[in-house]
Amino acid sequence: MVEHTSEESDLRRELELLRARVAMLEQVDAERQAVAERLLEETRVSESLQRVSAMLAAETDTHRLVQVVTDEATSLTGAAFGAFFYNVVDEGEMYTLYTISGVERSVFESYPMPRNTEIFGPTFRGEGVIRLDDVTRDPRYGQNPPYNGMPDGHLPVRSYLAAPVISRTGEVLGGLFFGHGQPAVFRERDERLVLGIAHLAAIAIDNAQLVREAQGARAQYGYLFDGIADAILMANETGRYIDANMAAEQLLGYRRDELLGLSVADLVANQPDWTAHEWERFQRDGIWTGELDLRHNDGHPIPVEVRASRVELPDRVIFASVLRDISARRKVEKMQREFTTLVTHELKAPLTSLKGFAQLLQRRREYDAGAVEVILGRTSHLERLINDLLDVASGDSGALRLRKSRIDLVTIVGRNVELARATTSMHEIRLTAPREPILGWWDSGRLNQILQNVLQNAIKFSPFGGAIEVTISSDGDDGVVTVTDQGIGIPPSALPHIFDRFYRVEVVERASVQGLGIGLYITKMLVEAHGGTIVAKSRPGVGSTIRFSLPLSQ
Repeated sequence: MVEHTSEESDLRRELELLRARVAMLEQVDAERQAVAERLLEETRVSESLQRVSAMLAAETDTHRLVQVVTDEATSLTGAAFGAFFYNVVDEGEMYTLYTISGVERSVFESYPMPRNTEIFGPTFRGEGVIRLDDVTRDPRYGQNPPYNGMPDGHLPVRSYLAAPVISRTGEVLGGLFFGHGQPAVFRERDERLVLGIAHLAAIAIDNAQLVREAQGARAQYGYLFDGIADAILMANETGRYIDANMAAEQLLGYRRDELLGLSVADLVANQPDWTAHEWERFQRDGIWTGELDLRHNDGHPIPVEVRASRVELPDRVIFASVLRDISARRKVEKMQREFTTLVTHELKAPLTSLKGFAQLLQRRREYDAGAVEVILGRTSHLERLINDLLDVASGDSGALRLRKSRIDLVTIVGRNVELARATTSMHEIRLTAPREPILGWWDSGRLNQILQNVLQNAIKFSPFGGAIEVTISSDGDDGVVTVTDQGIGIPPSALPHIFDRFYRVEVVERASVQGLGIGLYITKMLVEAHGGTIVAKSRPGVGSTIRFSLPLSQ
């Protein structure tokens, strides 16, 4: 028996100690390597999720978005193929669509959509991730007819991984499904990766839906905003405009981008001190109503009626103003004032004459044929004015009552020409008419009114005298009367409006030609009530022609 010396025993103990230390170091190194691998794996997962997140953030189309998710998740998990089944709502109906990665779409087109089976159900119900090393050995597999497993021709699936995609509201948006023909391909790392991608996909789909809703709301807002007939301007707290609708562009003559560079003080034509004071009051009270003048892009003022209010938004305060152009109303108001003045003058003059001649008769206490004739003439003038006003009040030719009879146009025009000659000594009124009568069915009283208005208009618009040509003719269907003067004429800009109610030409006003601005309006109304037409031509400084035609048949 060999005896070990003390020295050998010491060496043996030292060797065992070294072996223990080496084993410990190997274990520490293995643990360190495992930690490093886990850190590397986590880093790869984190980088993958960051890359997918960046890709999803740039995509708002749902189908393209889920295709990106499917492709990336299939690649990162090492799956042979992957699919994303998701739900969409179109016109109230829900549809299930899908994307495929790793194989051609045609491979799956002949297969039905996944049903709520024991395998698929937990994913569609949002119950969590399912990872199976071999789906064919799972007790839930193959329990549902008619296929009791995978349909004939289906790609072989052993490794199975699925995760629900759940909205922030808890709604299951769809599911991610991955497969491989070999068992135990998917690891815990893949499970975590798919969970992260599913979470990112849910956020991206939710955001895409919000973007679509925002775009729809913005489009609807834009349609309503620009569809409103009234002009709308929106300003911030400093008074600078931040939005304007199409009606505001048309009213003010600016493009929208030009308006956004202006402030309230730039557009309001009132005094700057007044504008600043009213803007401060508006900010304080939160509401402002009234009328003011705005400055058009070309410089002319536009009278508007304004209804403005302060709007409290979550992040700021804006001031919205609704503007209505009241230029037409102002014009009507001006016409009404002028009309009142003219009516007062036209009625006062004959009344003054009537009163004067009546007082004369009262003093003389005897019959005065001349005074009575003046009184009757002035009374007839007042009666015509009142009848004209009543005709204007009727509003349109359809409201006029005509008493038609068989009338000779030549005779009635000739009679009115003689009456017109008796009213003026400055004009030579010449008549050109056929020898044969021109017979038609007309209202004699209204026809007299038409002729008196046209002839007196020619006399009135020729304040310096001259010839007035009156021509009567027939074109077979209509009787035609043309009256031409050598008067002051009408400017081209005013010619389209001379038949408008209460319209008076500026050059006529400057020439002190009196009138209510209703004679030609009533004339046109009476001509059209007979079914006829009336037109005017004129050259300033040369004269005017009015031509009207009346149908001969009843």
